[in-house]
Amino acid sequence: MITTQLREIALEQIEPSGTNPRKDFTSAAAVAYLQNLAGTIRTHGVLQPALVRLQYCVGEKTHAGIVAARRFEDGPQVRFVLVCGECRLRASALAERATLPCIVRELTDDDAREAQTIENLQRRDISPLEEAQGFADMLELRDDAGKPRYTVAALAERIGHAVGYVYKRCELLKLPDTAKAALADGKLTAKVAQLITVLPTPDLRERFTTEILRPEFEEGPLSYSSAMRVRTEKFTVPLAGAPFKLTDAELLPAAGACAACPKMSGNLGEEWENGERGRRKGDKLCLDPTCHRAKLAALLQRQTAAEVAKGKTLLSEAETAAIYPPEFVDGLMAPESRFAEIGHKPEPHLLKKEVVKPPTWSRLIEDAEEKTGAKLPRFLARDQGHVVRELVDVKAAMALIEKAGEPIFRGSDGPRPAADAAWKAEQKAAKERAALARTVALAQLDAVGENVDAGPALRWLAPLLAREVRTPAGALLLCQRHGKDYAGDDGVKAFADLAALAKKLAAGGEPPAVARFVVEAALADALGAPVPPTDDTAELCAAYGLDPSVIAKAAKAKAKAAATPPKPAKLTLAEIETKVRELRRAKTSDAEIRTALKLGKGALAKLLKKIDGEEAAATATNDPKILKQWVMARAGGMSDKEIARSYKVSVADVAGALGTGDKPARPPKKAKATKAKTVRQKKGGAK
Repeated sequence: MITTQLREIALEQIEPSGTNPRKDFTSAAAVAYLQNLAGTIRTHGVLQPALVRLQYCVGEKTHAGIVAARRFEDGPQVRFVLVCGECRLRASALAERATLPCIVRELTDDDAREAQTIENLQRRDISPLEEAQGFADMLELRDDAGKPRYTVAALAERIGHAVGYVYKRCELLKLPDTAKAALADGKLTAKVAQLITVLPTPDLRERFTTEILRPEFEEGPLSYSSAMRVRTEKFTVPLAGAPFKLTDAELLPAAGACAACPKMSGNLGEEWENGERGRRKGDKLCLDPTCHRAKLAALLQRQTAAEVAKGKTLLSEAETAAIYPPEFVDGLMAPESRFAEIGHKPEPHLLKKEVVKPPTWSRLIEDAEEKTGAKLPRFLARDQGHVVRELVDVKAAMALIEKAGEPIFRGSDGPRPAADAAWKAEQKAAKERAALARTVALAQLDAVGENVDAGPALRWLAPLLAREVRTPAGALLLCQRHGKDYAGDDGVKAFADLAALAKKLAAGGEPPAVARFVVEAALADALGAPVPPTDDTAELCAAYGLDPSVIAKAAKAKAKAAATPPKPAKLTLAEIETKVRELRRAKTSDAEIRTALKLGKGALAKLLKKIDGEEAAATATNDPKILKQWVMARAGGMSDKEIARSYKVSVADVAGALGTGDKPARPPKKAKATKAKTVRQKKGGAK
């Protein structure tokens, strides 16, 4: 066996390696590095020898094979293959050196690859992808017996990194090409890229990469926290509380049980980020939403198979989402849905006033079907909590029930629209009455607050406060206004203080300042109540010598004035023109301008013609070419009116741009002929 040798070898005897992990020798940065290294070699020589192997070692997988292929040769005809030191070889050629100091060893192919990879991993400028490829190459190496030279743990110990670090770096090789390019260009960090590698299928990784690099609602690429949020929302599904058993392998045989699925975060081991903490907190996250949806569909088919066999209709996923919106809480239907759950009672707004305790839809429909012999279709849908609900069409159910002789619904014994209109009008009037009563009560409390120093009358205030203020926010605000700080309190302490004050007030002997405080407490109470106690406030006014009816009348008049919007003042022609110009600049259509300003089509057209003419004239007079054409036209005998007509502008604009009025440079030809004829006529007459 040839031992390790250190010798000077001619450059032409050394062949570059085809397995060198470093490929970039032509970029600007690489060329600059080689030039600097060549300068150092000219001055100091090669300080660290390169590593080469003999030509007969190439292609051998074992050391026994090398021994069999060994040839004892010497001289310039011997060929060496470079293992490590290609930069030194290239820089020596640039420095015009004839030889390179080298260490000669007998190395198998895997020995050479191991040495090359380890040297490459020690570079300072190595990229995450190069490092990942280096780790993968090391894990592929085999010994003479054909067994792997390294496990992940052994490799981590060999290079001085944690096991999780090696594992995550190797996972970067699963990235889509777009993600690898972004990582190489610096648009994507290794930390964000590792979020992509966790997803189990190439399709999911490609979609997630697109979400990171080209997000829909913000500028990309996304930060780590934003990418984590997107992955959680769109590419993972919590399995805690799933409607199916995680150990059920028969639900979707092609996917198997979730408990043993490699797409569940808890089964990924070191692949799942954050190590042990990630496995504890994320052990029930499904990383394949498509598979999860398929399992939910299979579960729904299993749950409804028997009911569908009885003739009930299973609604589609889109129809179900319209009935039970995902953003609502479990079991809550959309208000505009045409369906109702058969086990619920009809909504109050569907029933007549006299129907107080109606039966369920199920009871009503069953009775109607028995009387009429008809059969009402049933539908099946799954709510947000994956509970299967039985539904009926509300209008069809109401028609069947009325046909069976049960006129319990609004409008069933008369024109329904009129009944609904009356009911709505009654509700509106009730709201208006309550709002007016509230306004009156608050006005009366305000009046008492302004006159509270006029007399004690505290016996009327005590019952108001003794009921306690109904809103924590009102009590808290009131106490804060009087210099008491309840930072972080929810109003409970403020309630306690007000209750203590009420007891003290009931005992009597409090000064007017306390009375004012109590009135404000009553006001806060009224602000938090749907309808303040008007009887109490009226008595309170009377106790202070105020006329509650006068206050009520003034409050009602003020409320009526506030409810009646003032008529808009008429715009002058100049204001209308200004508005039209503003709307035109905002690219508002002519129809919208007519509607907004209540203009007729003809009036608007006339106004727009004027505006467009002025704008055209302004544009024309700012254009030197147009001005030159106007000057030449006037010099050619055209009047300002003719110029204005030709260029579709006003005469005033032409005159203003060219100076004073019509002064053609020469008179028209027709005028010259007329003048000559007149002279001749005068001469003839003189003779």
